[in-house]
Amino acid sequence: MLSCTYDFPQMPPTPQTPGTDPNLSKMVVLGGSSAAGLMDGALFDEGQGASFGAILAKMVNQSIADSLIFMQPDINSSNGFNLREMDEQVVGKYIIEFLNPGNNEIFKVSTDGELPGEYTGSLALNNFSIPNLRTPQVIDPELAENPFYHRIASNPGTSRLLDQVINANPSLIFLALGMDDILPYISNGLIGSLNPDPQNIQAVDLTPRSLFESAYDLIISSLLTDSGAEIILFNIPDFTQFPFFNHIGHLARITASQAGELNTFYGDYNITIGQFNTDGIIRSRIQFFSDDSFTTWITVVEDPALADIVLIDGTEFSKIRQMIEGESLLWSVPDFPQGLGPGTLEPVSKQFWVSEEDLEVIRNLIDDFNTVVEQLVETDNRISLFDLNDFYRQVNENGAIFNGVTLTPDMGRSGIFSADGINLNQRGNALLANQVIQLLNIKYSLNIPLADVNEFKGNTFRNGF
Repeated sequence: MLSCTYDFPQMPPTPQTPGTDPNLSKMVVLGGSSAAGLMDGALFDEGQGASFGAILAKMVNQSIADSLIFMQPDINSSNGFNLREMDEQVVGKYIIEFLNPGNNEIFKVSTDGELPGEYTGSLALNNFSIPNLRTPQVIDPELAENPFYHRIASNPGTSRLLDQVINANPSLIFLALGMDDILPYISNGLIGSLNPDPQNIQAVDLTPRSLFESAYDLIISSLLTDSGAEIILFNIPDFTQFPFFNHIGHLARITASQAGELNTFYGDYNITIGQFNTDGIIRSRIQFFSDDSFTTWITVVEDPALADIVLIDGTEFSKIRQMIEGESLLWSVPDFPQGLGPGTLEPVSKQFWVSEEDLEVIRNLIDDFNTVVEQLVETDNRISLFDLNDFYRQVNENGAIFNGVTLTPDMGRSGIFSADGINLNQRGNALLANQVIQLLNIKYSLNIPLADVNEFKGNTFRNGF
């Protein structure tokens, strides 16, 4: 057993029938980006090698005499292919830079990347997790259009990921689906469709809840019927507590002279607004207040929800405003924090910020999707729940301490989140693997040692000052 002190809220055992030893040498993971080991926005060698499944397998081998070879479809790329930067050029993982010496303000920069290459290894895999995997795609042969599945598909265009999982003859399945059904919608400022046509789901759309439920139910039913595996379901965390959604916020600092320039820049806008506000406040003025040294400015954003204002010449007046407390820019916002920064001379488009109402919608969606997952736990004694939502809640509220080292829920030097602000870094995945180990030890009366979280890398910083 690893000798360590581990100050982290303990997850209570799931109130369900204790399982029999599931033969951990045949465990598999089926999930999306996070379970695949994607971090820093890309799937690359080091990140994939530190997926929570790979770390878990390493610790299992310390208690079961190297009986588990955890096969993953090696990506063979040092920087990977960044899934958030898929425009004209191929971009790799993010790394972090500090803005100034002695300043903890950070921003991300991208590296050179490469498209996923051909996989020539064994298809006898243990990790069947696919970046950007929506739950209905697990049962859809068209998943082969995803390059990360195409490279491991037994028969691209015909085979289904679900069948490959079943054919692996697993004894224990970690099912971590659902995150990539919600994230494309909410990480793009909710500009997509909440209920798209199931036959025409776009990249920024939500997977319809009804489609998610029917697909999830079918996957569970098939796994129970066609395999003898026990199944541990992962629910979906509250993404609004992740750095991607709350690191930047709605405020920043500029100099007093810059504030004056911006007030001049928005002068004509404010004059026009004043003409329309004679009978009440239709639209607030845009103002930047300053003192002798610097000002805290409030980001200017495009807001499609604002009331229409039509000018005398028939043109529609710009729907822009300043953000309010409780709203936040997303970590994906372009040009942060270069120049005056986003939301000054150029308003931030809706794709890159969320309102208080948006955040409430996100939380309600997560609760709704989690109902689908959690209600299945009571339907069969071969199904258990790993409360991933509670894992993130506890670490976001309390942080964690491992062997005297404090771990924080951010992207900083002690952080567990990778540079993309959504996925865990290697250290964070080790922390997650330890929580899974605790559940396995309780449920199956095992003695799997915990991983030494401090042996795993945090984030990469280009400049250390």
